[in-house]
Amino acid sequence: MAIAMLVFIFLELYRQMPRQWIKISGIVLFATFFLYESYFAISTARFIYAADFGVLALDRYFDEQFSDARPPGLPQHPNPHLDAVIQKYAKNIPNTLPPAGIIYDENTGLAHSLWLFSRRQFYHGIPIMPASEFEMILQKNGFAAFSGFTLYVVRADQGAPLTHGARTRSAEHIEQLLREKLRLSPDRTITDDQGAAAFRVYKFSI
Repeated sequence: MAIAMLVFIFLELYRQMPRQWIKISGIVLFATFFLYESYFAISTARFIYAADFGVLALDRYFDEQFSDARPPGLPQHPNPHLDAVIQKYAKNIPNTLPPAGIIYDENTGLAHSLWLFSRRQFYHGIPIMPASEFEMILQKNGFAAFSGFTLYVVRADQGAPLTHGARTRSAEHIEQLLREKLRLSPDRTITDDQGAAAFRVYKFSI
C-alpha cells in the first residue's frame, strides 16, 4: 500500500513538472540507478572472490607434490599453438618426477578448472585427463593402462565451485572404484570456508 502511494505521488509530481525539471529528474534517476547497480555488482564480486572454495588449498597441495618439477614425458595438445606453449615452458622445468598425471572432475567450474588443472598442463608440463575419459580407459583396459604412473584423482564435492546444469558422474564412479577395489582413502580432503567438503584427492601408483 505504501509503495502504491509513493508511486502515485511520484506520477503526480512528474505530471506537474516543467519539461526542464523532467529532463533533470530523469538524469538524476538514471545516475542513482547506475550507482546502485555498480555498488551491487562490486559488492557481489567481492563476496564471490572472497569466498574460499578450497581452490587455493588444492593448488598448494599440487605445489607440494610436484615441487616445480615435471615428469619425463610431456603432454601433447591437438591445438598446435597450445602445444607450443607446453613445449616452451617445459624447457625451464626439470623433468625429475616419475611419470605422473592428474585426473580431474569435470564438474569443477570452468574458471577454477582452468586454473587448477589446465594451467598445470600448459605451464608446468603435468599431464591431465578428465574423469570421463579416464573412466572409459578403465572400462576397456583396466588400471594396467596406467602402469608405472603416479595418479592424482580429484573428486569435487558440494563445497567446490561446481558447474551449473547437467553434470557427469564419472568422478563419482571412479571414487567408488578406488575405495572398493583398491581400498584407498583420500590422500588429502579439502574443505571450503564453511567446513563443507570441497575436494578429495586420491594418490596412488600402478
